[in-house]
Amino acid sequence: MTSFASFEERGYTVQAFMPSGSTEPLVWTIRITRGEELIREATVPMSYEPRFGPDVGDVQALEAETGKILAELP
Repeated sequence: MTSFASFEERGYTVQAFMPSGSTEPLVWTIRITRGEELIREATVPMSYEPRFGPDVGDVQALEAETGKILAELP
């Protein structure tokens, strides 16, 4: 996995990872932590292999799922 983005919101650290190559599953991995504690981990399917970077539609799907997860957290 390759780190794609990370940010902090409301005390949570959100990290998004994408596959590093064609041998890895074609999914985003979202990890949400608070300090050292893993709060939630989720995967989001990708439509296209990110050969030169992620597809715009795949990034939109990642952002939508991240927004849903953050809305569920206190």
